[in-house]
Amino acid sequence: MQEKLTRKEAKERTRQRLLDGLLDVAREEGLQGLTTTKIAEAAGVAQSSFYFHFEGMEQAMREAADKLGNQVREAIRAERRKIDLSNPKATLRSVQAATMNAFLSEPMFAQLFLRHRRDPTSPLGETFAELLNESRRELANDMKKYLASLPHPEVYAELFIGMSMAMIEGILDGRLDREACLDVLVHMVGSTLANPPGK
Repeated sequence: MQEKLTRKEAKERTRQRLLDGLLDVAREEGLQGLTTTKIAEAAGVAQSSFYFHFEGMEQAMREAADKLGNQVREAIRAERRKIDLSNPKATLRSVQAATMNAFLSEPMFAQLFLRHRRDPTSPLGETFAELLNESRRELANDMKKYLASLPHPEVYAELFIGMSMAMIEGILDGRLDREACLDVLVHMVGSTLANPPGK
């Protein structure tokens, strides 16, 4: 028996299919391959429905970035909820691995993120800047919670996120090995937290 949807539910389902279609086309052909025709075809809907749901490509790209950004956030938050101070090295590795995996599982998103995160004129810039700022705040709050004596947690959060972004970029460019990056990140972060300035 076919599921009966309300008009509102059907509209939202079509919108999500279009966003998924946009992401599918971007994964296969890059941003330069995005057209409303290809997106609608990938979504299995009429091309005219694209403009019923979105004002234009910029709005659709921003919403698609939000969708992927939320997936990245949830993957990282799920790992952070497992923090176990009895085994800090393993926990640190799992949190760092979750961050890397969240980005590397969607290389197109990661490349867009790295390219636009500092560009206020980009339709994606605001979305990515907020994701980065939110990650910094959450990491700094985790440090305050679990490492109460650590000075300047916001500076450490900035440092760790900056290192992670640089390594993700190196992995995507094919210059760095993922496992080696994880080993170095865990070592650097662990050493830094174990020996803060003035200790």
